This record gives sequence, structure tokens and C-alpha cells, in this order.
Amino acid sequence: MTSGSIDKQVNRFIACIRPYVKPFLLVFAIYCVAMLSIWRAGVSYIDDNGRAIAGYAWMTDFNRYSQSILSYILNVSVELSDISPFPQIVAMAFLAISSVIITYVFCNKQIKTLPLILSTFIGLCPFTITCWLYKFDAPGMALGVLASSIPILFWHSLTASSRPRKWIFAAVVTLANLMIMWTSYQPFGGVFLVLGIGLLFKEVIDKAPWRITLVKTVFFSCLYLTSAILFKLIPVNPASYRATPMIKPPQILHGLLANVHKHTETILSILNPEWSFWLIVLAIWFGLSLFIYSRRKKIARVIDLGAGALFVVLAVPLSFGALLFLQTPDFSSRFLAGTGAVLAVMAIMMTRNIHARWQMIVSGAPALVLLYSFMVFAWAFGNGLADQYQYATFRTNTLAGDLARLYPTVGHFADSKLQIQGRIGYSQVMEHVSKEYPIISNTILSDQDGLADQAWGTFRLRYYYKRGQDFTGVWSQHWDCRKMPIKLDTFYHTIRSNSHDKMCVVLK
Repeated sequence: MTSGSIDKQVNRFIACIRPYVKPFLLVFAIYCVAMLSIWRAGVSYIDDNGRAIAGYAWMTDFNRYSQSILSYILNVSVELSDISPFPQIVAMAFLAISSVIITYVFCNKQIKTLPLILSTFIGLCPFTITCWLYKFDAPGMALGVLASSIPILFWHSLTASSRPRKWIFAAVVTLANLMIMWTSYQPFGGVFLVLGIGLLFKEVIDKAPWRITLVKTVFFSCLYLTSAILFKLIPVNPASYRATPMIKPPQILHGLLANVHKHTETILSILNPEWSFWLIVLAIWFGLSLFIYSRRKKIARVIDLGAGALFVVLAVPLSFGALLFLQTPDFSSRFLAGTGAVLAVMAIMMTRNIHARWQMIVSGAPALVLLYSFMVFAWAFGNGLADQYQYATFRTNTLAGDLARLYPTVGHFADSKLQIQGRIGYSQVMEHVSKEYPIISNTILSDQDGLADQAWGTFRLRYYYKRGQDFTGVWSQHWDCRKMPIKLDTFYHTIRSNSHDKMCVVLK
């Protein structure tokens, strides 16, 4: 290939991406503004504490190879370091690209400003925001969203008359991206399903030829199942700390229904009143927009309304992805992150046909208010994290100082074990934030208190304060400390010891 042909290819590539640079910068700015207080807090979230001093990746954690490789590239090393907020900025860039892709496809190869802004629901849903708290994990998690979004670029180009090589190319790219998704952050597997159902719903209301739609739906469904089977064939590290057995075939229906019920119940239980209100308004506006802008006539418009209702009913549980098939899935906030894709599709579909400015203001208002309220949550949450960290540091310093005074030499505790019982709970600011946003109770668990009887709750005291004393494991049985003599009783904790091999700290 000559230098002239290379220049032509480069110029052609630049010409292709130029129309999408401004849309990318717009949504990238929205994502970054939403993250401001979280980045300013600079708090290491759960696993970040370990990675910052040990530098390990995810090669042994549920086969998250793509996430590990991405982190190696960002760090230019196989030993990771805390280079935040750069990894989180990369995550926001991935989300911005995903937003542009989703808007482009759902708006029939156009980029419309209002749908583009509302596409950020995919990354700014409160459940999804909890993923971006991680300094180390964030880019790999966002990679899962991007990898789930890229395949839908082929949706419009695949028709019955397409050349076989186009189908083959689409299959290879889709399969590759789905494997990246599976090996980055599996809970985002639901994003691809939601986008797929959303496109099927879009074809129905656009009155597209049903045969072509059916072929494309089967095509992408087969690729998703193939990628899931391939991922399942990869041996899982036996040391994985979370249960991953799937529901046994005889109990599949009962297990799925139970997980769907728990999934829906969890989402509803951690919405605050304001979010619940605006979600209801959004749902009403969504239905009205389908009816008003329907291409069908008179009563036949009910078909579009029914298709929209069916989309929501199917998409919400399927946003949980393959986790639906686990016997004991985790329903913590970050595992519900696929819900943001449902809101993004709904918001885009209800605003994509709007042209008049007054219609944009009226129809887009509920979605914009809800999106802004999610950003407010992110800002409040970030400041709550900062205050929680200060409180945890104070409590840890106090305990470390008391232990150092009671046992001033290494010999006092070299052969003994220390067990911490209880948790310090929320700081005053975090307590207030948790009352305003019930989702906090499903996000800030004892692992993130800063001092608690969980593995990460004792991590800073163990490693950041250079204490060589052994601690009992997180899954160890609690000792009965009541018979141990009290060495020190303070407002914040009670230290007991049997003066032989056990020390016990009961947090207040």
C-alpha cells in the first residue's frame, strides 16, 4: 500500500467520524459533569483499596480477561497502580461512544440532540453510577457497555439482499464484542438484550417488513447464545468468592420467576419518592408519544402502545442478563446496572420524532428532570463518600492509637489474632444522603464503612497502618468476647483480650 493510498484511507476515516465528534463531546461532557463530586472525593471504593497496594487485576475473578488487558494497557504494566481519575475518564469516553451509537441507530442513522442527551441514561442511571465509583474497575465495566452497543450498528445494514460477506462480517464483529462483554463485566450482558428488544420494538412501530426483522432478530439471538456458550466453556477459577451455579433444569421456571420477582422488588424498594413520581410520568409520556406519533391510523395505534408496554415488561427483567439464571444472584446496585439501557431506549423512542421546539420542551421535560435528578444523586453521593471516608479515617486512627498504647511493642501482638465485631455505620452526611436516597443502603454496605467486621472493613487498619498482627478471616465465627477482660472501654469501642492469643474490638 502506497503512502498516497494510506492518506486517502486516513482522510476517509476522518471524514466519516467528523459528524460525530461534537455529539461525542456533548455527552462526554455530561458524563464528566455528573462524576465531578465522585472524582473530587477520590475515595477508594472497596476493591480499590487492595488493588492500590497490591496491583492485581481480574485474571482470577470470573474470567474478566478483557478488563485485565485494558487495565494493563492503561497502566503500561501488569502491575496496576492508582492512576485515578484517568481510568474513570476513559470509562466516560466509552459511555459517550455508546450513547452516540445508540442514538444513531434508534434515530434511523441520525444524531438528534435531545435523544442524544437522554441516551446518557445508560450510564447515569443510579444503579449504573455505582459502577463508576471504582477507580480500577470503571473502564472495564464501561467496556462491557460499549461492547454490547457496537453490534447494533449492523442492524440497519443487514437486509435480505445483503451480501453474504456482510452477514459474516457482522457475525464476527458481534461475536467478538460479545466475548469482550462476557470477559469484562458480565452484569452488562443485559444491555445487549435490552437494545435488541428495543430495536425489535422500533421495527414494529416503524412498520418495517416483518420477515427481515425476524431474520435479524434470530441472527443476533443466535450470536448471543453462541457467545454465552463459548464463555461457559471457559473454566472458572475455583477460588471465585461469589456463588455462580446456575438454576438446575427442573427448577428453571420457578427459579427464573423468583429472580425476576426479586429483581423487580429490589428496584422498586430503593427508589426514592421523586424518582418514582418522574418514572411514572415518564412511562405515561412514553405511552402518549407512541400513540400520538404512530404511523398507524385511528384505533390501530393501540398496537404501538401495546408494543411499548411489552418492551418495558420484557426489557426490565432481561436487563439483569444472564444473572437471571443463577441460583443465588447478587442484587446489589451495580448488578442492576442494565436498567439504565431500558430508560435510554424509552427516552430516545419518545423524543426521536419531535421537531418543533415547544414539543421538545413538553415531551422531553419528564425525562430531562429525571436525568438531572440522577446527576444530583451522583453529586450528593460523591460528597457523602468524602465525609464517610473522613469519619472512617477518624475511627480507624482512634482505634489504631488505642491499640498502640495498650500494646506498644510488636511482641505484644505478634502471636495473637485480632477480631473486630460490628460496624461504625454511616457518617452524618452519609446518613442524610441515605435518607434521601434509599439506594445507598444497597450500595454502601459494611465493606465500605471504612471500619467493620468485613474483609474490606478491616483492610485499611491491617495494611495501610502497617500492623503485622493477624486478623480473623471475614467468614470466621465470631468469638464470644464477653468473658474476656476489658482492656479499654471508650465512647467508640471496647477492647478486650484474654492476654494469650485473642484480642477483640467491639465497635460502638
